Parts: sequence; structure tokens; C-alpha cells
Amino acid sequence: MAGPTTNYSVLEALHDGTIVAADRGDEGSLLLKIDIEYLAEVLEAGSTLIHVRVLGCRSATFSPYGDEGPGAQDLLQMEEPDITILSLSDDTASEGELVLHCVDGTLRLSCDALSFATESGVQVSAGTLRRASRLYWERWEARGLARKLGLRTRAGTLDDLPTVRRLYTELLAVLAKHNPHVDPTHELQSDWVEKPGQLFTWVVERLDDQGGAVPVGMALVCGKAYCEALGSSTDFWLYEFVITEAERRRGIGRASVALVLDAHDGEWCLDVLPGNAPAMGFWTASLAHLEPRTQRRTDDEGVEFERFVFHTRVPLDGTDA
Repeated sequence: MAGPTTNYSVLEALHDGTIVAADRGDEGSLLLKIDIEYLAEVLEAGSTLIHVRVLGCRSATFSPYGDEGPGAQDLLQMEEPDITILSLSDDTASEGELVLHCVDGTLRLSCDALSFATESGVQVSAGTLRRASRLYWERWEARGLARKLGLRTRAGTLDDLPTVRRLYTELLAVLAKHNPHVDPTHELQSDWVEKPGQLFTWVVERLDDQGGAVPVGMALVCGKAYCEALGSSTDFWLYEFVITEAERRRGIGRASVALVLDAHDGEWCLDVLPGNAPAMGFWTASLAHLEPRTQRRTDDEGVEFERFVFHTRVPLDGTDA
């Protein structure tokens, strides 16, 4: 189970979170309810709060900025605190006082240790909280890159089949260089646009200077039933992904992957040929913030793949430090 921590730097993960309630708990602890939906959502779908328990809290005061304010206030006496956290102060003492810079003032808490829980009460470690924060901000950065590049993804339809097949053929030509069992003339089945909810085709488009949408890539995603049929216990399988050659090396691939993953919440897998160095490099870098597990697998034709298994949330398994 996740235990308390005295490494207060984890509070940096609560940037922009707002303290909306403070209640005295057992054995001198203080329970802070932090409204921080962007981070809470990474841990539990639909949640908005992170609970922070301040252990050994003997005092909790909030001092507004400026000389005209009410002066230092006892946090527990504030009926509806609305304190948005910015950062942990460098003045935080190792012997047990937390100093937090906030939007409207400074919060000081005597503290022996901290523990964390989700809105539903599931205990989480400091490591889990840090990973959740890192995951969110990596996604945020990728979405920003997508906006900058004018990228969007949309579900492919039967009308998109010629475009998707052209991109698929381009991909096969590359894969055939690394896998002799790949038939570069194979035509993509129409099932990919005819079985919504089971198979998902995502068309990646870039908006040009005139506002028109130019297809620059595609992703094929298997749902749960197809994953099981293919021997994977994951929720989704990124079966194929390609960005057309002319659009590569500009960040489009990384941003597009983030958009596709955002569309499906759960556990994923994908297979990469170890001998395909550019692909291995791309996926290792693009998935690093998701901390994927990797394993070698061999298909029915004896071809060896590197499998990446990862989750779009941070698993609440309590095993991290």
C-alpha cells in the first residue's frame, strides 16, 4: 500500500489545484481537498479532487499578499477556502514546515509527512502522483504541438477508404524492407471502416493555409474483441500507424499518436520489428512518458517483435515508491 512521504517536492504536481476544503482529522492530521480535475482525471475517470492528508499538522495559516489584507488566517476557520496552489517555496524547512506559494497569498503548514488519496479514497503514492502529473503535461504539450501544426484526427468512413488504402500501401512498402513475410501488394480490408466499436480507423489531417484538410497519416486500432482474437488481453491494439514520408520529422507523428490515444482510454499494446531502427526509436521516445512494459513475442510465421504495453491512465496498484 502507498505510504506517507516526507519528500514534499511532490506538491509541485498540484500546480493550479485549488484547496476547497480543510478538515481536522484523526491524530492531529489535516485533510485538504484539492480541486484539480486535470490531474484527478488521469487517476480516476470522472473525478475532480485529490485528497492530501497532512500528518502531524499543528498549525495551518494562510497569509494574503499585501498590507491591506486581514492578516494571517487559521485555515480551519475559513468556511470556504479558495486557495489556488502555485508552487512549493524554497523556504520549506526540512524539519517540518511546508510553505506554499498560492495565487493570493502564502500557506504555511506544520507537517511531519504527507499522504495522498483519490476522490473515492484510493491511497496513491507520491510516485503515482508524479507519474500522473508527468503524463498529463506530456499530453498537454503534444496537444499544443498538434494545434501549432494544424493537426486533427477524425474517424474514417467508407469515403476515406481509398485514402486509407493508399497510406496503408505506403506503410507496407516500408515494413516489407524489415519483414520478408509482408506482402506490399496486400489491400486493406473494408472491415476497418465498417465495424465501428470493434475496429477504429483514424485519419490524420493537417489544415493547409486555405483551411483545407490534407490527409497526412492514419492509425488502425483494434478494440477489445479483436485484441482477444489476436492473443492480447489489452483493451486496444495500435495495429498500424503511418505518417506519409513528406510530413515526417516535424513532430507530426508524436502529436498524432497523442490524439489517437486520447480517443481511447485503457490499456494498449503495439508491436514493432526490433530491426526497424527508425520505428523503434520513434515509439520508444513517443511512449516514454507512459512507461510501457516491453516484451519479445514471436508470431505464427516466426517473426520476432518487440511489444509495448502501456496504459493511458496511471494504474492504482499501490506498488510504486
